[in-house]
Amino acid sequence: MERDELVELLQETLLWEAVGAYVEQPVQAAEMVDNLGYLEDGVADAISWCEVLDSDEFEVGEAEVVGDKLCLSFEMPFVLTSWHTPADDPKESVCLLRITSTITGECRIPDVDAYEWEDVDWEDADASELREYLSLVQISEHEYQGTEADSCARRDEDGTWVDL
Repeated sequence: MERDELVELLQETLLWEAVGAYVEQPVQAAEMVDNLGYLEDGVADAISWCEVLDSDEFEVGEAEVVGDKLCLSFEMPFVLTSWHTPADDPKESVCLLRITSTITGECRIPDVDAYEWEDVDWEDADASELREYLSLVQISEHEYQGTEADSCARRDEDGTWVDL
């Protein structure tokens, strides 16, 4: 399969899902909001989990094969919610932040020729099929741009996070 065909095949599914899963990591949300001076102290440390609410496009810039690796530059705007789940009451999650940002970066897929990419129906692939391939996508560099965050919760007198 030609490089451009492969990029087009993977762009709308695997790459988008892999980068989406990457930004959903709590450590990434904390990184996004770390330098925003207008958020309540401790909010980044309280993030337990995140979810991409919206991402209406995933753009691949340059793509090249280096050795056996497919190397791609990408850009993905997104809206992310970050949540806090108290250890003493795991059924009571509180939305902490709604984050709008764009991630740009580079990712790699090693040993790209070892897989039969065209054998997967990427448009109809279910979660288990995608999970099998997600770990192949390695984010090697990234940067968040234009990040803004709105608070959805505040800390009350006893330190508990509550909805606004």
